[in-house]
Amino acid sequence: MKLVVFLLSFLCVVASCDRFKSKHPQATGANDSLSLDEKSIQAYADSIKSTLANFDKDTSLIYAAGDYWFYVTKYFYNNEPVLYIENGSSGDYGFAKRYYYLRNNGIVLFEERLKNSVQDSTAFATNKNFYRNNTHFLSMTKNGKTEAELNKAGFRPYRSEKINPAKKLERLENALQQKGEFELLFSSITGSPEERYLLLNNSKAGPQEVAVKVENEDDFIKELVANPDKYKGQKLDFNWSLKDSTEVIYIGRKPQD
Repeated sequence: MKLVVFLLSFLCVVASCDRFKSKHPQATGANDSLSLDEKSIQAYADSIKSTLANFDKDTSLIYAAGDYWFYVTKYFYNNEPVLYIENGSSGDYGFAKRYYYLRNNGIVLFEERLKNSVQDSTAFATNKNFYRNNTHFLSMTKNGKTEAELNKAGFRPYRSEKINPAKKLERLENALQQKGEFELLFSSITGSPEERYLLLNNSKAGPQEVAVKVENEDDFIKELVANPDKYKGQKLDFNWSLKDSTEVIYIGRKPQD
């Protein structure tokens, strides 16, 4: 109830903010009761970030493609998504954390926090792209050699790469639902009982791979070890959890019909 009151109060504040007059014909749709500007959008995003503990959430498996791995977290309220986060890393090469803030199922802010260890002069960067009625109207950026320098820097306008918000969100949702390029199939099971992994991939659908650590062997794991070819190329339905946001842990096979 407190969260509902907070959101309703915040929307009233947003409605009273100065209207942003954009020249883009689609940026001021008649169906949008709130003509948001970058300040009100940022305030909306900040309010979500500060109350994340009050939202329900889903988390994806950890997917790897080459030297980049990532997982997706989705926050929602009353089954309506308010934020997707792509948590990505390339190890020593850097990281990427991408935030997609939504209102009424439409993106209002896409924010990137990046570290590129190859580019020493601009190793750290934050990019913000603002949307109204799913139409981009402003991009801001800042960078620095260090994280402290980045925090002190001010934002400036820049010309960002065009993205298709609907396709981006569809891909993130597919990662959560294990669909499309993220519908991974059993490849092999490796290691010893002390350190064993389930390996999943789907070379036909995409480059993504998943390694699932098996900490406790059950009858199904013993069956996979004994007869891996029987299950190769099949989709395995099992329960899992994330450990320290860095490793997928096998919990057990889901009941079979």
